[in-house]
Amino acid sequence: MKKSSKEKKIISLEKFHRTKLIGSVCGFITALILVISNGILETDTPLWLVIPLAIMIIPFIVCFAFIISWSAGKEIENHDELSMHNLNKAHSQIFAGFSGLISVALIISFFWDKPVTVNIDGNLFFIFVMGLYAMYNAFESGLFLCNEKKMSIESGQEDE
Repeated sequence: MKKSSKEKKIISLEKFHRTKLIGSVCGFITALILVISNGILETDTPLWLVIPLAIMIIPFIVCFAFIISWSAGKEIENHDELSMHNLNKAHSQIFAGFSGLISVALIISFFWDKPVTVNIDGNLFFIFVMGLYAMYNAFESGLFLCNEKKMSIESGQEDE
């Protein structure tokens, strides 16, 4: 029986999370470059400064777009009980990490005496939120893959 052209190819969870990790890291690097260059690039910015920034950012944008378009044409295999456990473990590790970062930021802000002024426009806010989203996805996929690897190593040692 032939597959119709509308059927999507099923990919493994490991391959999906690997590509999602690469795409999210590319998205995060893109957002980071945009945040850094936000104050530099103005309408009267010389071309000798714009071209290197564009050359730096274009490969990450192309990689991010390629991975999104590639994964859109695929169907991901369903989570089993073990993979759901590893995904939940990754989410709890992310929550613990972000909670630790917020705690450190609160402690530093408690002892910080000097005022800090930050001008946030709509463009910078969007870039910042997209960077956080990409970072969260990268951590989710990376920790999921680490937990999967640990579980496979532990199960391999139990079999011996």
